[in-house]
Amino acid sequence: ASSAEYDEVEHLSLRLTPKAGPGVRILTSEKYKWNADVGVAYVYERFFGPSENKYVAVALGTDGSFALPWGSTLTIRGEYLPAVDDWTKDYLLNGTATLLFPMTEWLSFKSSVIEQYDNTPAEDTSNNSVTGTVGLALVF
Repeated sequence: ASSAEYDEVEHLSLRLTPKAGPGVRILTSEKYKWNADVGVAYVYERFFGPSENKYVAVALGTDGSFALPWGSTLTIRGEYLPAVDDWTKDYLLNGTATLLFPMTEWLSFKSSVIEQYDNTPAEDTSNNSVTGTVGLALVF
């Protein structure tokens, strides 16, 4: 899965991370699932001002979902994207936890926490970024 991001607080004008690679289902049941994936990614970061960062990375990820009471679901995703040429000094760590609570057959309450750690952030910003969101989700 690829992603695109803009974050004014972190002085990030654009972050593109196209990724490709195989995944495997590790555990599956009616109440939970756990998957892992590995592949290659390209990380492109353009910051406000003249600076940018770009590198080819290994994409390592895992995700799982758990059925909770009242039809709600907790989904967790984590990924590590280290640069191929300098994996100790240039990498991204991403983590997401999302709770979906059904309100109707096609509408759910959604709450997420997103954690991002950029080892090479924009100048004068923090390496770590935590975001919380609350909203509604349409279910198809």
